[in-house]
Amino acid sequence: MNKLINTMHSSIAFTLAVILLIAINSPNGFTQSKPLVVVQDENGIHNSLSFSPDGERLLTTGSKTAIVWDAKTGEKLLTFEGHIPYGGAVACGDFSPDGTKIATGGYSYTALIWDSKTGKIEFKAKFIEGMLPNHIDSVAFSPNGENIAIGGGPVGLSIWDILSNNMIIQFNMSYQANKMEYFPEGGKILTQYLGNIKVISVKGEILMQYSINGIAALSKDGKYIRNIVGDIDGILDKYELRIIDVETNERISSYTFNAKRGTPYLSTDGQFIVAASEKSPEGIGIRKVGALDSVMRSFSLEANVDYNYMKVAFSDDNKKFACMIDTKAYIYDISDITSVIKESTAQ
Repeated sequence: MNKLINTMHSSIAFTLAVILLIAINSPNGFTQSKPLVVVQDENGIHNSLSFSPDGERLLTTGSKTAIVWDAKTGEKLLTFEGHIPYGGAVACGDFSPDGTKIATGGYSYTALIWDSKTGKIEFKAKFIEGMLPNHIDSVAFSPNGENIAIGGGPVGLSIWDILSNNMIIQFNMSYQANKMEYFPEGGKILTQYLGNIKVISVKGEILMQYSINGIAALSKDGKYIRNIVGDIDGILDKYELRIIDVETNERISSYTFNAKRGTPYLSTDGQFIVAASEKSPEGIGIRKVGALDSVMRSFSLEANVDYNYMKVAFSDDNKKFACMIDTKAYIYDISDITSVIKESTAQ
């Protein structure tokens, strides 16, 4: 009898262990990964977020200020109020390649560059009303940190020399950018505006363009563009990831997957996708490009969040990502699942 009872106990324990293991590894399980830290701007909704190059700090921009946070502890390191005299929200921000400077821009016709530790303003590009852009949606440092690209809407893009504070080039009205990034060699820029994706040279030549509703990110080596397009086959929650060869302008592969409308985001180098799942109303999942059918891990958020306003940023080394909804930014540590994954040449 004792042997039978022990056998039953062992069987029950094994069954419970299996159920727990399934729950832990299931995107719909009850053990979603919790944030490393949550930060909140009491002044209003966050407009953008980005990590410092070393992943140790997080920059958020909001209705009045830009804030630098410690990405491990959530400590507020610096509140930048340089845009307040000009009025308008701070819409965008970017760290310089060495992390010593931060560029910000917004709905005040003004872009500023300031010391990331002290907040001291070192550069100002002031656009007058009627001059392009009429508001600033994106800023991007060149890879050598010497130039800054400033983009806005409805049209307008310019490149400035930071040291001399002089505009190098003003692009014509066919250029639009509310998101952009330099190619690694510094001679080209990937721009995005309301689904229009372009590759342009820093001298003003359009090298590639697409007029599709989607988002894009460069691979680390700048050889491929990864583009997410929604409403595939007329289905709102169906998306397609397209991998495009920059040199040939040809699509080399594509994958389809399902996610909540408006939520898919690519990692900095396009290796990973973060998206909210229709099956997980209180969380988001991370997937590896090339294996989009399976969610590698799900992450918990607060209930009743509005995913229509979700924004995501990855650290350069893909060891952290931050998810921003309304006034809060959730920072997650994903180093254990990304450090063992190697990026293939085509993906």
